Amino acid sequence: MTKMYQCSLCHTEFTDHDAYCENWKEPDKSFGCPKCKTMFRKIAPSHWRYKVAVTIYSSGALIPAAILGPDIIRKGDITTLLLLGMLVLSSTALFILYSKEVRRKYFTIERID
Repeated sequence: MTKMYQCSLCHTEFTDHDAYCENWKEPDKSFGCPKCKTMFRKIAPSHWRYKVAVTIYSSGALIPAAILGPDIIRKGDITTLLLLGMLVLSSTALFILYSKEVRRKYFTIERID
């Protein structure tokens, strides 16, 4: 898969090969939109170890919550019940955000002013 970028000003799609370069020695002038010549800075993608850690955390938090949840609900301890709810919500949100990052069509760039 070729890395695709999209200009935030003119919405032109381009690759590393198509990118505009004024001066390759200066990082702030070495990557730009080929159409409008706006310069960008690449944002490094997350490291694979981070992705693995997020997956382990989210699944490692949801599985015990699913096993212990019915027992906690049956006992009716409100403090533990709130803690369980926060754990489930945070790990589910983390997993959803991570899934969206993996399915991105374009890689992230930020505009240099």
